[in-house]
Amino acid sequence: MITDNLPDALNLHSEEVPHALAFTIAPDRLLNENKCLTLRESFRKLSDGGWERVRATESLYNTLPDKGGIYLFLWEPYFVFDFDDLQKEEIIKFVLYIGKAQGISKTSTLRYRYENEYSKYIHSDPCIHWKKDSPRNRSDRLKQILNLWDLKYWYIVIEDINKINILEKQLIRMFNPPGNKALKAKTRLGKSTPAFQET
Repeated sequence: MITDNLPDALNLHSEEVPHALAFTIAPDRLLNENKCLTLRESFRKLSDGGWERVRATESLYNTLPDKGGIYLFLWEPYFVFDFDDLQKEEIIKFVLYIGKAQGISKTSTLRYRYENEYSKYIHSDPCIHWKKDSPRNRSDRLKQILNLWDLKYWYIVIEDINKINILEKQLIRMFNPPGNKALKAKTRLGKSTPAFQET
């Protein structure tokens, strides 16, 4: 049964275990303050107004610019942490997917990419989380992550199209989101040594 209604899906699958989202953080990049500051400064220099934050909806593309840039899908689960002063609350955000729109043609803008690649998946089938098969490819991963509630879409317009690829790769390496292809761990080849030696 397919439903686009989240409460119905939760009730329907209340006794089942959904597929887990695997978040694999590479702490070396996020711990490197200089790398983080340099990347932040690159975004500041290459954009006019900085990042925009909006709620991801099926029709969001109508308000997005016909320009190139970088975008992120983020998940803000409904759980909220309340702090002592009652004026402050925090919601943990998870980076789900990072992408780019080159901006070199009408089919590579932020608006076009959202309308033609993502809007069809947004909140279309929350039952996807309980399907028997795990996501195997990009399309399956997108269906899974874009059927989470409450989704946010952050984007930044980048005028210098030559920098977009580099910035996207740096962000993906930094956050390694589950919707992007998993990064392979670096391996160092060297002289092999026996694990146990007789003495």
